[in-house]
Amino acid sequence: MERSDARLSAPFDAEEIRGFRDGLEPINALALDGEGRNLYAGGASGQLYWWRVSGGAPLGDPQVVSAGVAPGSSLRFFVGGRSLVVGDKAGRVSVWFPVRDPATNKETLTRIRDLPPADSVIEKIVPSARNRTFLVVSADGTFSLYYSTSDRLLW
Repeated sequence: MERSDARLSAPFDAEEIRGFRDGLEPINALALDGEGRNLYAGGASGQLYWWRVSGGAPLGDPQVVSAGVAPGSSLRFFVGGRSLVVGDKAGRVSVWFPVRDPATNKETLTRIRDLPPADSVIEKIVPSARNRTFLVVSADGTFSLYYSTSDRLLW
């Protein structure tokens, strides 16, 4: 993929994930919101990257935050497309979204909550289309059901 081509198609293939942005660490997971305005990536070092996407212009520098010490392995949005669920290779699950600083009017990607961890790598996150409930599939074959609003593991 050429560096000037900021568009990504789904599903993402491995070469597209590796090559979409020069100088970036290896990327393990990508998520583009439903409006195509926010692109998130989970990096191999545990960093979480956030780009604002605007009208086909090349991607600028991302906002970078530390999501933890384990690489991100799965990213999915809740209904509404603002809250991002992040699963990592250590089994941790967290919820993130941009928070506006009233003093600067600047948004910063912020960890909102940490949920009880799974026993192995998070392979897939499946959010409910109705509320803040989501299913997590782990590498060991375990399914876990979470309710984000109350920080609960339901089963």
